[in-house]
Amino acid sequence: MGVTIDLQGTIDSRSATAAVSAMRRAGAVMKRALVMDPGALVRLSAVGERSTDLFISTPLGCVASVRVPGQVVGAGSGGTVAYASDALEAIVAFEPGQQTLDLGADMDLMWVGSPPPQQGFELIDTVPGDVVRGLHADMATENEANSGPMGIARSLLEQQVLTVQRGNDATASVALEGRTIAALGGLRLVPEPGEKLRDYDYVRVSASGSWIRVDALVGSVYAPRPGGLARVPGPR
Repeated sequence: MGVTIDLQGTIDSRSATAAVSAMRRAGAVMKRALVMDPGALVRLSAVGERSTDLFISTPLGCVASVRVPGQVVGAGSGGTVAYASDALEAIVAFEPGQQTLDLGADMDLMWVGSPPPQQGFELIDTVPGDVVRGLHADMATENEANSGPMGIARSLLEQQVLTVQRGNDATASVALEGRTIAALGGLRLVPEPGEKLRDYDYVRVSASGSWIRVDALVGSVYAPRPGGLARVPGPR
């Protein structure tokens, strides 16, 4: 059975331009994920009746998420899974007027663990976008000096590079590891914004019992929280 997004009733003449932009953004993120891992997977999860979240695996120990219009067809509670390389072809070829998107064969058994939940997160703090970009640049410099043939040094991915907390409540704190910063920067989820989007140049850090979620301008990154039950697919 194939993985399909139904677009009927979700896009009209007023939302067509926004739909094209959403698909192009999703396609750009998926292309970068495929550079990291040519066997990357994408898990589709319905958001209401008009949108679908695409959870994209990475080799960094976290997953990225972008939202596109349309309703995933026949998805169970955990969604359906396709190879990102197959899904990318349909995403980048999208044009207004299409009724469906065929993203390839259902590879549900290939995804390890459950997708991140849509609810249950509490906001911890917001971080300026230039802070994240600066941390990613510093990691790139350090990695250039210390990485081996396998790419980013594991010590950099596991290093806690930024800790945020809710106000003065030290018990409500979250540490972001290098893997999360590498995903945000490598997938360009926190690009330098133009003048119109300058007021939105920040990321929101939220957490649940098992997940850390970082919402950025282009998409989100989810990382398993230490001590939690979340699991993510590894590189293929």
